[in-house]
Amino acid sequence: MKSLLILLTLVTACSSDGRSDGRWANKRNPDNNPGVKNPDNNRPSESSGNRGDSGISDPGYAPPANPGYTPPEGVGPAPANPLYAYQTVISDTEFTVDYGGPSRLIPGGLLHGMNDLRNASEGAWKAWKKAVTPRGGVLRMWVRYEMTGFEEGHIKSAKRAVDAGLTVMFTAVGTAEQSHKNVQGEHYALAAPSDPIAWADNIVRDVNRLRASSVPVTHIEIWNEPNLGEAWPGDPDSFGKFFAAAGKRLREKLGQTLKIGGPGMAGTLGDKMEWATAIFRNCKRVGFQPDFYSWHRYGSYPSEHDMLDVPETLIREAVAAGLHPIEIILSEWNVGLPKPTYPALDDHRAANYYMSTVMALAQTPTTEAQFFFLQDAPWDTHKEFAGESVGVFSLAGAPKALLSGMRMMATAADLPMVPMERTGGASNLNVFASRDGNTGYLLAVNTFGGGIERHCGIMMRAAGVYLSELRKESTVIRGYVLGKSGRASVERLGLSANILSALDTVREETSKQQRELKARDRRVRIKLKDSPRRIVSVQLLSEKHGNPIADADFLREYRPFSKGLNTAAGNLVLEQLKVEGTDQATLDKLEAGMRQKQTRIAGVDQATQRHARRLFDQNLAELADSVPQTLAEHAAARAQVVGKAAWCTLENGILDLRLPPETSVLIEFAW
Repeated sequence: MKSLLILLTLVTACSSDGRSDGRWANKRNPDNNPGVKNPDNNRPSESSGNRGDSGISDPGYAPPANPGYTPPEGVGPAPANPLYAYQTVISDTEFTVDYGGPSRLIPGGLLHGMNDLRNASEGAWKAWKKAVTPRGGVLRMWVRYEMTGFEEGHIKSAKRAVDAGLTVMFTAVGTAEQSHKNVQGEHYALAAPSDPIAWADNIVRDVNRLRASSVPVTHIEIWNEPNLGEAWPGDPDSFGKFFAAAGKRLREKLGQTLKIGGPGMAGTLGDKMEWATAIFRNCKRVGFQPDFYSWHRYGSYPSEHDMLDVPETLIREAVAAGLHPIEIILSEWNVGLPKPTYPALDDHRAANYYMSTVMALAQTPTTEAQFFFLQDAPWDTHKEFAGESVGVFSLAGAPKALLSGMRMMATAADLPMVPMERTGGASNLNVFASRDGNTGYLLAVNTFGGGIERHCGIMMRAAGVYLSELRKESTVIRGYVLGKSGRASVERLGLSANILSALDTVREETSKQQRELKARDRRVRIKLKDSPRRIVSVQLLSEKHGNPIADADFLREYRPFSKGLNTAAGNLVLEQLKVEGTDQATLDKLEAGMRQKQTRIAGVDQATQRHARRLFDQNLAELADSVPQTLAEHAAARAQVVGKAAWCTLENGILDLRLPPETSVLIEFAW
């Protein structure tokens, strides 16, 4: 359980008091909810939160107070118990939706932000644009200065995204001072720029080149995952000093014409928060106010964004350092990464994770989220639909279930979101509701993200349990929270009452999630205030619905491209040459040569080879453009309409919804 090896955490959860305006969901407030078990008697004292020799911190930590600080709208003070949102609630419904309450459109950037490494085809961008009709969003475009730096290809790639409706984030990583020959593979050491001012000036030069090409650059992100591996050759403070100096210089040169921030931190919990604190402290020291803080998340449970107050905690940390509140951007995320494969990337699970993450982020102050990424990469993919890459489209251009999920989420979020409250709903569940006049939607998702153990490990981080510092005790603690041993086993470790209480909560959550995973006929009861008159339609996304690769008719249409567009383009060349009268012996030699990727094919004259090459290039370009657009229109690339009675009933303001694991249901209502 790598996710349980952790160093430090400052993550806390905020009270529902800061979320009573209907802008996003109200979390349960332990102080005024009589249905919450043990809300107060296990809370630590005001003085708790210091780490002792035990390697465990009481979960009562709150960021240092900042005199005169007024929390930004929607961000309340941190409560003593960071896991209060996971405490058992006694209620006859699991969620409450107020269709008569105040409403707002969620930021389009949460829905439609995207990463691109210059690999997505123009056809994939066109197909995606038509499918989801983006209303905002930012493309995160990497510029790797330790490799090739800024090139014309960046302009071309950026314009594809701009044509789809996005603006551009310029993500600057590495330094040209580092020799390209020293950069090997994925896990190499990045050098630190010797002069942050000169480094920033190079970024200004390249941003201006983009702008001169009519590319709307709206964000600059300084670095990428400095806390991961050897992506930064120093400690958090050294990076914080670089970040602050570079950011200040960028502000001097570019003013307020775009947003400056970063650093695309790998996660937020544990030692990651030490990096955030160092960045904020150094920014305050030099007088640079970053516009945003960005971070990454793969796997675990989407609901953690909301239930563990991750974005709010980052805002509090910035304010505690003396800065103004900052925007929070999730600049890279997906259900997981292939190591070397991860099958969920290609099926309905990735789609469910996408929707559930957007739904959770909509309940927080997060302003942008950039999915990783649009189309499978050639450096990852050796075989189609083998879980080898992270795209919405396969390398050949076939849509995955992700496109169905993006369509589904866009439909619900095209109307203003109405207030939703979790009144006992399990953490694997998420609900999003919207309404405009006599039409409304409810989208519900049941997903387990990166798995139960990873989820409970993150809960332990939030509770201040540092298993990497408790090597002797970690086996016992894991055994207890996973239900393999009794409480006496952890009581003998001499832990505080607060920590024992936190472990009890994690153990209860583990047990609950294990039951949830087995609940094949799971039903969810949702209270609807200002209840709709009737259910208009129900759409389903599951293993067999809205998952193109599981549809026989889709597979028949996709089969000519299933071995890659190069093979498909080569086959077209042979067909065209045969029609033109080329003899079979020459065709056989061309076929063998193309299969072996030969640049010169013995026994075939140069004129025929040049002609074949021109045909191949033309066919390949046409396929890259047409295949994504054609396949994205297939009925299997959408959630499927199903019978209403089989999936939900609405009676006296109570929606009874069938929602098995790894299933999403979109209901349209009428008033």
